[in-house]
Amino acid sequence: ANTVGYVMVGSTAGILPLAQKILLNQITFLIIIMGLFIGALIILITYLQMRRIINPLKVLSESSLAIADGDLEQHIDIESNDEIGDLANAFNNMAADLKEQQILRKKTTADIAHELRTPLTVMQIDLESIEDGIIEPDKEVLQRLQFQVAHLGNMVNDLRILSLSDAGELVLEKERLDIVQFLNSFVERMRSLGTEKKIEFKKQFETDHAYTMIDSKRINQVFSNILHNALRHSPENSKIIFGIKQEKKNILLSIHDQGEGIPNDKIDAIFNRFYRLEEARSRDTGGSGLGLAICKNLVDAHNGKIWAESEPGIGTTFYIQLPATF
Repeated sequence: ANTVGYVMVGSTAGILPLAQKILLNQITFLIIIMGLFIGALIILITYLQMRRIINPLKVLSESSLAIADGDLEQHIDIESNDEIGDLANAFNNMAADLKEQQILRKKTTADIAHELRTPLTVMQIDLESIEDGIIEPDKEVLQRLQFQVAHLGNMVNDLRILSLSDAGELVLEKERLDIVQFLNSFVERMRSLGTEKKIEFKKQFETDHAYTMIDSKRINQVFSNILHNALRHSPENSKIIFGIKQEKKNILLSIHDQGEGIPNDKIDAIFNRFYRLEEARSRDTGGSGLGLAICKNLVDAHNGKIWAESEPGIGTTFYIQLPATF
């Protein structure tokens, strides 16, 4: 047999041309670079997110410790619409409330000291004068001392009521009563007080019966405080009008006087403790400044509302809204 030719069998598998090798190396390099870049980016974003979360919490923690140490001048400037922003807003509101309560507590303490100092000073002067023989302990002097003692006793009792109410320890002995009958009886018992000052009491009841759950002793104190306030500010030959209106779920009571009225910029402050429209008004004509504050606390304790509306030169109306029972 004669050899005609040769057949050679070969494969190029695993052997790439130079151009393809260069391209593959470039792609591999780019993948590595992209992987490193994405990894660094993830680390950076994670770090920034952690700072965004941790830093505000750190500020909150430091501010909380400052408040615990008595520094109430704390305010956190965090502007975000997430849960951390809500937490910061809640913290700022809490800090503002604590600061307001601290100011109120200091003011109340100073007011109490001032209110107690004046009658005690008067009593001390009178007693020392009696002891030194400067004045005789006659009926007038004894009445003056008795008045100051009574004033101190009333103030202590008022402060006790406010303290119990603030602490949530004021016990109410509620019972279902017809408030129409109750207010009617109150007006008749107090009518002589108006007669002494030539002030007429009128009743404008829009319903014959209206029932509510109340502590009669406490609500009687509310009516009494408001009435005495109205009598102090009502001129002779004027009227004090008592009203009752049955609403869907509430009973609306009102006491209107025809006094000088209350300026609009002071109407919201009259329920504050020791507040007087006229700072120079004496205790004989202005009271201790606790009566309306007690009214608010007692009405709040009955799940009711109390407010005043006034027009200077026309008069003032106090409204009391109590839940109705059927």
